Amino acid sequence: MTEPITARQFHFSSGVEDWRVADGGACAYFPTGSFAAGARFVQAVAELPGLDDHAPDVDLRLDGVFVRLFTTAPAQRNRIHLDIWVPHDQAEARVAAGGRVVSDAMAPSGWVLADPVGNEACVATWIGTDGRGHP
Repeated sequence: MTEPITARQFHFSSGVEDWRVADGGACAYFPTGSFAAGARFVQAVAELPGLDDHAPDVDLRLDGVFVRLFTTAPAQRNRIHLDIWVPHDQAEARVAAGGRVVSDAMAPSGWVLADPVGNEACVATWIGTDGRGHP
């Protein structure tokens, strides 16, 4: 297994022009033209070597396939926790839109907001992080 790379490293790599760093990983939409062609594309993705430990999220649509590559870490302290990954230039506007700011210690890569009963949501962007939410 290879070591994960940071969001910044991925973003500035060659050959990833169709991919965007969002939602804690690399995301891309591949137009296929038909549902059947999309299903064949998903089958080809499933047969790629090395995906056993890090299987991608795959969303098959009528005319394309959305693929998200990421690695998750266990441990949640809330009953509900949302991570809202947004483009870096929209993050501060999303934070200002609502919720009580619990922490801005990781800004501009992330802010922790809470609802009235304490459930947390993180507004996050890859800027300033290693791609796993850490500065």
